[in-house]
Amino acid sequence: MANNQGTTRQDWGGNVGSRPNTGNRGQMSTGSNAGVMEKAQDAVSGAVDSAKEWASDAADTAKEWASNATERTQEFVSHAAKHAGEYYGVARDAVSGAEQNVEMFIRRNPLMSIMIAFGAGALIGMAVCRRD
Repeated sequence: MANNQGTTRQDWGGNVGSRPNTGNRGQMSTGSNAGVMEKAQDAVSGAVDSAKEWASDAADTAKEWASNATERTQEFVSHAAKHAGEYYGVARDAVSGAEQNVEMFIRRNPLMSIMIAFGAGALIGMAVCRRD
């Protein structure tokens, strides 16, 4: 292995200097430790900033989705209310027409209407009052 005593080197901060002879490889001087600490703090600070930016973007996206969902819901309710009124009118007209048809049938065929009513009542009575 080569002896590294007195050689120049470049640390993480880009500083060029000579490495002191410490006798133990891998040990750094106190000034070098401060540089590493600064780099670590910068890295952590950058990570925190990135996380804050990501969280802000996520919050903006969630707000946008919620706004879109609100708009779609309002459009759906408005559309449903509009068509509900139309469908109510159609159903009312259909029931009114059926009522008039039944009334005309009863006026033209009174005896048959009474027999149909009696038969329907008897069937309903038997279905409701079954004895085992």
